[in-house]
Amino acid sequence: SLLDKFCRRILQGEFALEDLVDKCFRALKVLMPQGNVHAVTLYCAINTIVRVVPETVFTILENNSNYIHVGDAYWRYEVN
Repeated sequence: SLLDKFCRRILQGEFALEDLVDKCFRALKVLMPQGNVHAVTLYCAINTIVRVVPETVFTILENNSNYIHVGDAYWRYEVN
């Protein structure tokens, strides 16, 4: 399946975790009326594909200026 191929690419190191965060974030934001994504929801989506600790995902959100913290644990994506 497409998901299996995607997971194999991640495990083989052909796909950076930052790219996975980006793809998951963009997929989740269309499901929310405001376009915001909860950090735990994002972490859970990523963790179903590849096992990571929450801090790794949260660090990517904090360090990338395209992700804007909008309050509580919600984030918005804006291209700078």
